Amino acid sequence: MFTDTLIDFYKVRDSNQPLKLAVKISNKVNADSTIMLSRQMIRGDGRDGSFAGSFELVLGMNKDLQGKELRLTTLVHDILSTIKTTTLTVSLDGGGGRYIRTLDVEPSENGGIITYSVSIRFYK
Repeated sequence: MFTDTLIDFYKVRDSNQPLKLAVKISNKVNADSTIMLSRQMIRGDGRDGSFAGSFELVLGMNKDLQGKELRLTTLVHDILSTIKTTTLTVSLDGGGGRYIRTLDVEPSENGGIITYSVSIRFYK
């Protein structure tokens, strides 16, 4: 199993403007993500409440997110022998500025499972 981790902060505004999260998984590999927002699960379309593959969603209004923490855990199953690197790109839009971060892992074996863990604290 391979892992990559991102821990960061993101400035939100004191406004009713929505904050949008976008998660992009490279190369259309199999991936499932779970999202927690300050210990509350945000449910996706998956049977277990996960989000499959790449997705976008509105996390909430800026002022409601102040002091909260976003936790994203994504499991990627690398089943394609032609792919050397998997990437996870996280972007936030609608707060204190555009935010884009990319994590990547190069598994040493086909069929490997990669865990991406992201933790972002929202502040004013």
